[in-house]
Amino acid sequence: MSQRHVPIRSRLTTAVGRTVRACTDAFSATGIVDPDDGPTSRGDLVAYGLTPAEYVRAVLVEHGGRIKQHRFADRYGWSAASLSRLLTELEDEGVIARYRVGREKVVCLPEAVPESAR
Repeated sequence: MSQRHVPIRSRLTTAVGRTVRACTDAFSATGIVDPDDGPTSRGDLVAYGLTPAEYVRAVLVEHGGRIKQHRFADRYGWSAASLSRLLTELEDEGVIARYRVGREKVVCLPEAVPESAR
């Protein structure tokens, strides 16, 4: 079947899957998303040679494209306030998206926002 006849949603899903696999492979070798040894502040990110966007995307990729904000803070050792400020900046830049499920916020890659949250 030619690419022209494949539904756009299917092509997008395939492209996102490839990106997630490539990022997972690249970041798993560096250990930057290791909850025990990874960065826990902006200063640590600089020491690792990462931008905040790279780090947050790596964590999201590690978790299939989305993670609850409080779980991110708890699991990776970030303070809730520092993480919230960082995520607000990244959301304003369009690097990530956030949506609410009840009283919780879910952080995700922009392409991973479920239809029900749009």
